[in-house]
Amino acid sequence: MDINEIRNGWSYLVQGYLSAFPWVWWVSLSSREFVPLEIIKSRFFWWLKVLRKSVGHHLENMWLVERQQREVFHIHSVIYGVPIDYAFWKQAIYTWETFHSKGDGVKFGDAHIKVFDKQQEKKLSKYLVKEFVQESKDLVGSGSIWDVLGFSRGVKKFLKAKGQV
Repeated sequence: MDINEIRNGWSYLVQGYLSAFPWVWWVSLSSREFVPLEIIKSRFFWWLKVLRKSVGHHLENMWLVERQQREVFHIHSVIYGVPIDYAFWKQAIYTWETFHSKGDGVKFGDAHIKVFDKQQEKKLSKYLVKEFVQESKDLVGSGSIWDVLGFSRGVKKFLKAKGQV
């Protein structure tokens, strides 16, 4: 099997996940400097916890980690259950970007959040899997997509019921 067949297979799977839920937000989060995979994931989960507390209920999400050209890990996520409130998202961006800042003005990272476009599911799924397929073993050592792709509990429950996870 060549790399294009693998990429197309994973892209098809991710596209199915994208089309199965009413995603509202497309989120891209990165750090300014390199931090290990487990650290960037734990900071992402902390950030989701802050969002959940802010809205007062569970949020559904799907996330995938990729490595940027500058070797820094980058998280892409789709989310629903958060209001369409730009003041809320402005605060969420600030929270990610200043995480663990000691008031010295040095940003932890960058956050970009926009409305999810369902018309772009196929294009987005190809984009999301491109890095994973290209460098799966180098990305986390094991080569398992489940190290860099994850879901909230509601999405997992749905996928388990369909026999997909």
